[in-house]
Amino acid sequence: IMTRDYKIDNIKAIAMMLIILAHCEFPLQVNNARSFDVITLVFMSTLVVNPKYIINKEAFKRKLPKRMKRLLVPTIIFSVCMIIFQWGVYTRVGRLDLLSLKTIVNTFLLCEDSIGYVWVIKIFLINFLCMPLIYYIVKRWKGLFYHIVILLGSCILYVILFLVYKKFLSENYLCWIIFHEWILCGLLYLIVAYEAFYFKNVIQWKKYNIFYWGIILAITILVYRNFSPALDKRSFGIQYLAYSMIVTYLLLKIVPNKRNRICVWISKNSMAIYYIHTFFIFILGNGRSVLNIQSIYFSIFEWFITALGSCVLVGLYNRIKSKFMQKKKYTREIDNAKER
Repeated sequence: IMTRDYKIDNIKAIAMMLIILAHCEFPLQVNNARSFDVITLVFMSTLVVNPKYIINKEAFKRKLPKRMKRLLVPTIIFSVCMIIFQWGVYTRVGRLDLLSLKTIVNTFLLCEDSIGYVWVIKIFLINFLCMPLIYYIVKRWKGLFYHIVILLGSCILYVILFLVYKKFLSENYLCWIIFHEWILCGLLYLIVAYEAFYFKNVIQWKKYNIFYWGIILAITILVYRNFSPALDKRSFGIQYLAYSMIVTYLLLKIVPNKRNRICVWISKNSMAIYYIHTFFIFILGNGRSVLNIQSIYFSIFEWFITALGSCVLVGLYNRIKSKFMQKKKYTREIDNAKER
């Protein structure tokens, strides 16, 4: 029986709270500092993937539909609820023009510029689909030299594809969906998944990972003549990637492997919190716009209310669900007793 790694839970909880902070309109300096959150969450989620579903083809085939259902069904339900909610609000205030058909399409295609930040679900889906390939690459080329070549090659390929997209394809909406949102975005976070899997399976890499990504970060600062990983996330992405990997590895060094009930709970319920927090962001964000509030104190207030409110609602949902399941189990036992 594998023991639970509480370090991963603690780091996932930190990343989740920072993702909420990212949606609360903090100054650029704050966003730069916390911009590692999504990559850290993807990295940690990859670390806990059960190897038996990757090694065994039949096990992977059985797991894949369950994984897709677990990712897509809640996302579809949430998206429909969020669209109805926004339609009701915008209809009430006479601004239905703010809910565009394009935004709705983007939502169900798991793209950015959508309702509820559902683009991140696409990352988990692509990474799981490609996990057998990542496993094969790591097992086939374990050496540090091969790993660095694969990392550099992947980053160079990403930059080339990004330049091709910007030069020839960026004006086309269909190309934006296929090339920018699925191919480019997918490739960037596949690098993260590959890095996580290599880190998990090759102990020697732990000596050099921060040094390697530090060199990459230094190169991007020299080339860009700027440090802004939050903005780079929507541009080339390599500075964003390098900075995020450095912070992720630092967190793995400094965050204790000690059970914290709150962090474990947030980690287990991270996706539910992610869905729910968007309702708070929508309400408070529109309130900020209507009242024309430009204050970091409101951003702090928005983050606190959103984080607390999301956790409370998820907790209530879990309690109601638990009582319903207990009642259902009790009813089934009574029925079985009557049949006997």
